[in-house]
Amino acid sequence: MDAKNTTEQRTLKGVYPMDAIIGRFKVRIEETGLILKHEVGVSFDLTIEETLGLFNFINTYHGTLNSLKDDQDPETQKLTRFVKNDDHKR
Repeated sequence: MDAKNTTEQRTLKGVYPMDAIIGRFKVRIEETGLILKHEVGVSFDLTIEETLGLFNFINTYHGTLNSLKDDQDPETQKLTRFVKNDDHKR
């Protein structure tokens, strides 16, 4: 999959053309919530409420996660990139 930046954003209703690749996960926003798909095919379809709960959890522990990240070897840190995916498949 090519890594391309895109300026398209979520609208109130409609298609969500932006995917993010975070480490081994493909992340997508849809009307029903957040889709996390691992490279081996395991998929998590989070509702809007679950997505916001996950966001709150990550936001609460942001400082802790940053301190843990600083302790990691730079070669083991994962890249985050945004790609435009026109097929809109899960």
